[in-house]
Amino acid sequence: MNKFLSRKRSSTTMRRSILITLLVSYIAVLILPVGIAVILYGKIESILVENAERSNLALLEQVKQTMDSRLKEMELLSRQIVLNPKLQWLLGNADPDDLQSQHRFVEFQNELSRYQKDNHFIYEFFIYFAGSGTIVSSAQKTDANTFFRDIVPFKEQTPEEMIKAVFPGRSIRAYLPSAPIQQGMFVKRLVIYVQSLPIDENRDVKGSFVILIDEQQIRDLHTQIELLNKGDIYILDENKQVVLSTGKDENFLSGLEPQLNLDITSNHYAYRGSDIMLSHTSSDLNGWTYISAFPLDVVMGKVNRIKALAFLLLLVCLAAGTALSCLLAYKNYRPIRAVVGDILRRKRLSGQIMSDEIELIRSTLIASFDEERQLKQTLERQAPVMMANFLTRLIKGHLDPLTISKPNLDFMGIDFVHRHFAVLLIDIDDCRVLINGDLEKEWAFVRFIIANVSCDMLPGDVYPAELDKNRVALLVNVPGVPHAQPDTADAPDSPEADSGDFNRHTLQNAAGELKRLLEQRFGMHLTVALSETCPSMEEIGRCYREALFALDYKMVHGSNHVILYERVKHLKFKYYLYPMETEVQLMNLAKSGDWAGAEKLLDQLYAMNVEAGSMTPEMGRCLFIDMLSTIFKLLHTLKMEEGVIFKDGEDPVKTISSCATVEEMHEQTKLLYQAVCTHVKAGRPDRGEKLYGMITRYIGERFQESTLSLTTLADHFELTPQHLSAVFKKHSGQTITDFITALRMEYAKKMLADPALTLSAVAQKVGYATDVGFIRMFKKYEGITPGKYRETMEIGGKQNETPAG
Repeated sequence: MNKFLSRKRSSTTMRRSILITLLVSYIAVLILPVGIAVILYGKIESILVENAERSNLALLEQVKQTMDSRLKEMELLSRQIVLNPKLQWLLGNADPDDLQSQHRFVEFQNELSRYQKDNHFIYEFFIYFAGSGTIVSSAQKTDANTFFRDIVPFKEQTPEEMIKAVFPGRSIRAYLPSAPIQQGMFVKRLVIYVQSLPIDENRDVKGSFVILIDEQQIRDLHTQIELLNKGDIYILDENKQVVLSTGKDENFLSGLEPQLNLDITSNHYAYRGSDIMLSHTSSDLNGWTYISAFPLDVVMGKVNRIKALAFLLLLVCLAAGTALSCLLAYKNYRPIRAVVGDILRRKRLSGQIMSDEIELIRSTLIASFDEERQLKQTLERQAPVMMANFLTRLIKGHLDPLTISKPNLDFMGIDFVHRHFAVLLIDIDDCRVLINGDLEKEWAFVRFIIANVSCDMLPGDVYPAELDKNRVALLVNVPGVPHAQPDTADAPDSPEADSGDFNRHTLQNAAGELKRLLEQRFGMHLTVALSETCPSMEEIGRCYREALFALDYKMVHGSNHVILYERVKHLKFKYYLYPMETEVQLMNLAKSGDWAGAEKLLDQLYAMNVEAGSMTPEMGRCLFIDMLSTIFKLLHTLKMEEGVIFKDGEDPVKTISSCATVEEMHEQTKLLYQAVCTHVKAGRPDRGEKLYGMITRYIGERFQESTLSLTTLADHFELTPQHLSAVFKKHSGQTITDFITALRMEYAKKMLADPALTLSAVAQKVGYATDVGFIRMFKKYEGITPGKYRETMEIGGKQNETPAG
């Protein structure tokens, strides 16, 4: 009991010490971000101001782009009208009293009415003719005084002033400041665009083209900026004259002129005791300057409110953080106390009592280290499996070489002495000499042979990895410049200083020798794909992809080859040659049943596309699928059932796609075309009669041969047995076998009349190898055996030989 109380008092002392340490740590962690936050809050003002400047400038850019777009539309309208041939004629020949001129005015006015004012910025547009003082718009033709007095009356200018403004007597192309007009009970402000006419004339100006722009439409574009920062917008022309402004203070820009600097996009200015933020942008289209001005208090008011809120939150965080630190310190000590309690309970079970928590934890860690050592020993026993998995992932590029440490490699028995690598992929095409069934144990033995022979024959260090049942990958650490031997690399006579070409050719020759040895000694048929060498582990995955790419050319080159990536990597993408004319020619040959011509054309296509050596595997598949599509077209054109050409349940697309090489695809394709040609030839009525006669004559000449059968007949006439049998039965009503048997039986009856011939001799003369089969077939057809038939003939002959008289 005293020992328990003593241990409890010691534990209580340790708990307080750990708790205080944790509490101090949490408070320190709390104070650090709080201090950083205080520093950051000091920069809030400048950050918010900069954000306000950027957002304001972005909105201003948006307004500028919209204005430029609208002004471009107006300039396009201006160009369309001022270049009108009728307008050019009126400018040079217009006479108000001339009837032709009046007619031309009416025609031109009608054309103006056809111009649509899609740009809602335009209030009105017209042409002023200086010679006659006439204004022509889409709605009316009148004199200038009447137009500016009654139709578009400007409040602050007289008609004479407006005439002088739109026609100053010199070449002009400009925007005039906005001016108000009286529109019923309302007042509207218009910006005036003036273009002197003709546009290519600088001295002899004869008129003006004028567009009146609705200022309210421009103001609506500025509403979003005004609502955002409660500021004003000013638009200056290329002469820095105010074209339009939304500010109530007309002297604002003139008051800022001494300190105004338009070379800076955003700046701060003092105006009448308040700070103003000024942002501006210029248009490359017409040289206008767009200025946005708003009080800095709009931004600083938000800053001050945020600062006050941040200070309040800081106090709250300090108070809450202190309380939370106490809570977390106690909460995090509880698991420590629980762990110590668990350790003590386990130690008591083993008879050990620890009075010090640190000593208890230390002894527990030592025990954990012992367990770790035992686990490491277990892992070492599993190293071969781990090595195989590691090599597979490394070869495929699924591992980051930068994360691979030398101790890990040493643990698995891997030592990359050289810095060059290459990857070989070996496909096992045929190993029936070593495999009786298809058991994994037998395949593992084959892969084991390949791996061990490869390690002995290939240069450098070889690390095999089994990728599939019939595929082995070999990672070759090719001799080259070592990782950390600069002296060796500089030595001219060092074997490690071999060039990359030497390593490449040596590896290629070794791969060929490896394939030949495995074929001669073990009867294996292999396809070997070899990548180029790479100078680092980071590129091993690339080498695997290169070898895999080269292995794909197995379909083009055929199996049982050594395929080098360096020989196929430069093969450029090339379309296969199968023009429409050739397809039509092939279809015509098949429709006519000309198999010889179709076969010749198919061989020509194969030679042009595949034997040229530049066909990629993908294009090879596409070529033969395209040829297969021609067969489908033939079936539709000839109205043939698919079952006539394809076997029951056969998918021709899968059959072609499953071929390992293009040569196999070619042979399968030729078989399909041969079947079509054969069916076409056999299906013709006249051809069927002719074929039937040829068959009967051929059988009549060779029915005595024992090798005569349906199969030999089909081979002779280059038809399938099914088609041959169908044609014969269609014209004779009996099968070919029955017809041959009937001929043999009739001839046998004639031979039986000769007593000198034995049954065996008769059987051989009528096409039977033995008399057993002949006797059985004769009895089936005649009902009696050949011997009984001969006796019957002899008795009948004797009865007929009675003496005369």
